[in-house]
Amino acid sequence: MSEWGNYDAKTIAGTSVNVTNGSTLVVGTGTLFTANLDIGDIIGIHSDLYTKNRVVAIANNTYLTLADAFQGTS
Repeated sequence: MSEWGNYDAKTIAGTSVNVTNGSTLVVGTGTLFTANLDIGDIIGIHSDLYTKNRVVAIANNTYLTLADAFQGTS
């Protein structure tokens, strides 16, 4: 589960993301990245750790790029 936001943390039900340790690519399922996020937003990703990262590119509703490589389990 991830938190999305333009400054307010919110959880969007029915969505999930896959991020590989060491990668900046986020692949979503049931996500609407282009509608819910902007470049520069911070997202929180829950895995074995809770990590926050800045969005630097949004390709479409399924793929986005993080500023820093994800550190955690997928």
